[in-house]
Amino acid sequence: MNLFLKNIKSLIKMHSEGLLGGEMMPEDIVPDDELMDVLTLAMALNYQRNSYKLWRSVVKAYQDENTKWIFNPNAAANSDLDILRNALLLHRVGLQPNRHPEIWQRVAKGIVKSSEKGNVQRLIETVQSDIAF
Repeated sequence: MNLFLKNIKSLIKMHSEGLLGGEMMPEDIVPDDELMDVLTLAMALNYQRNSYKLWRSVVKAYQDENTKWIFNPNAAANSDLDILRNALLLHRVGLQPNRHPEIWQRVAKGIVKSSEKGNVQRLIETVQSDIAF
């Protein structure tokens, strides 16, 4: 067997054994019907920060039953800002205590206002996936 194929097989084996990092990303734990909401809201805060740290924080917040609600646009849009702030800061999804909760809530309100079901999936379906709409 040539060296190239041997190396490929070695990489596949290492990957299957979890030896190549193993970052857990939101798409690994979030159900498909909630993924667009989670990714859209999180991306609203992904400005000039380490993306891997943000995504780790998103995973922790989503897995925590006390903070999972922040990824529901209706819940975030209608939340008291102080309660939203505490939830965003708990797992460091939000880092700036004033600006980040305001951004998160503004994006959530935009999603809710623009979609009859209050979620990103329905918003995209409403415009027939036309980003220029």
